[in-house]
This record gives sequence, C-alpha cells and structure tokens, in this order.
Amino acid sequence: MTTIVPLRDLPEKVGQVISTVAEERNADIFLLAGDLTDEVGHRFIDTCPTLSNAQNCILFLTTRGGSMDAAYRITRCVKNRYPAGDFMLVVDGLCKSAGTLIALGADTLVMTDRAELGPLDTQVRVRDEFGEQQSGLIDNDALRYLNEEVFNSFRGHLSRLLALGNSDLTTQTALRVASELTLGLFGGIYKQIGPTRFGETARAIQVALEYGYRVNSSNVQEGALEKLVTGYPSHGFVIDRREAEDLFYNVYKPNMTINDLAELLRLLMYYCLTDHESPILEYLNQGVSEHPATVLQILTNGDVPSDDNEEDET
Repeated sequence: MTTIVPLRDLPEKVGQVISTVAEERNADIFLLAGDLTDEVGHRFIDTCPTLSNAQNCILFLTTRGGSMDAAYRITRCVKNRYPAGDFMLVVDGLCKSAGTLIALGADTLVMTDRAELGPLDTQVRVRDEFGEQQSGLIDNDALRYLNEEVFNSFRGHLSRLLALGNSDLTTQTALRVASELTLGLFGGIYKQIGPTRFGETARAIQVALEYGYRVNSSNVQEGALEKLVTGYPSHGFVIDRREAEDLFYNVYKPNMTINDLAELLRLLMYYCLTDHESPILEYLNQGVSEHPATVLQILTNGDVPSDDNEEDET
C-alpha cells in the first residue's frame, strides 16, 4: 500500500528516506521514469556526478523501453563513474525492452512484487504504418513457419503422386510435379518477402546482442542474453522476479528502506510513465525537485489541499 503523507511534508519525508538509503548503501541515487530517449541518455551523463564521494549507484527505473543506444549510454556511464562499486537497479513496475538492457549491466537487481522486465527482441517499424512497430522476431518466426509448411506440402504432394502406382510416372517426374504444385501454392507468398526487411530485422537483433555483450555484468547467467533476445514468444512477455532468477544471479526483494523509498516514488514514476510527455530524471541525493502541483497531487494520492486545510492528509 502506498505511503500517504501530508502534502507539505512530502519533500522532507522523501528527503529523509533518500538520506537513509544513501548512507546505508554509500550510494548516489537516481530516478528515471519514462521513455529511454537519446536525449535522456545524454542528460544522464550530464547529471551523473563526476566527483561524488559515493562508491555505489542505485537507479530507480520504470520504462516501457525506447532507444537501445540511450540504455547503453546510461549503463556505460554508471560503469565508468562507479568502476569499483555496486550498480543496483530497483524496479517497481515496468522495465521493458531497452530497460532490460540496463538490467543486464546492473550488479544487483532489486524487484518488488509489482516489477516486471521484458524481452530484448528489438522493435522494428511496420511498413506503411506511421509510428507503428513490431517485434523483430515476427519476420523470422513467419519465415521459419513458412519453410516448414513448404517442406510438408512438397512431401505430401510427392507421397500422394508415388502412391498412385502409375508405371508411367517416374520418381523424377513425381519430383518435378510436386515441386511445381508447391511453387504454385507458395511462390506468391515468397515474392512478398523483401530481403531488405529481413536485413533490417537481422541488424536490429544484432544491435541488441552486441550491446548486451558489452554491458553484461557478472550478475548475468550463461545464455541469459540470448534467451532475452530470441527466447520469448512476445515482446510484452512478463519477466517477474521469479523468472528473473533464472536469468540473473543476484535478484532480491527490496529491504525495508529501499521499499519505503520505492513506495514514496511509485505514483510519481507511474505518472511519468503514463501521462508525462517527456521522461523525468532526478539525482535524488541533491534533494527532491519542485514538481508541478499535478505531480504532487498524484504523489499524495489525493487532491492538492487549499491553504486553509494544508494540515490535513490527502
């Protein structure tokens, strides 16, 4: 259940919990909520302190995905700024697609009961559909299924022709007729398959693999990257904490202080994911920024109180 505190006490309350977590973990703490755009990838590099005394890094992340390039930049930035420390990723909601690439680079993965990662099957644009994308694995799966159907069709035609027992029908003739029948059924479908499309798909998948190889931490189990890229049936497949334990070594439930902070940030992060036009990035050690009243209203799970009832809880 989300912790409810008086509106005017919210920044102080969050600040206290942030300080506790930062001190316990000797860590810089970041919040990133929204799409992983190239802009936010560069902004993270500018935000991440270069002269921090903290040894470790904690990132609270919720995202539906976005740019693999941005996810790679963020992960490499953390690795470069905290080379001897622990990179902890805290997930309390969606952390899909490119967000999972960041998880591959984390040394510790903390997931609440609400958390879910997703496969790394890169999305590619749908031809003639503005702004629409689909999993890059769909074309590969379609071609694999089509090839199986072609083989089954050819074998079926050949078996039936040979079963006729016609002495004038040689095996060579049966092979030619079966080939022509199969070509007649599937030739038109194969003509619709463009090599450029498959090249685009193969390249997108290779990008995910190459970035994954480069950010892979010692927390990633053998074969996990390949499974994340090609081993799940849909882009939206839910990878919860229990599933994640088959992919990563260090997967934990949050302790009390991490959970307290996750609860305080939860509604803000959800708002950024659903209603905010651009991602929000916060370096929490510097304090809580002044967010618009609508965000504070959502954070406190109620209406923004007027001056005459500011003492009331919302």
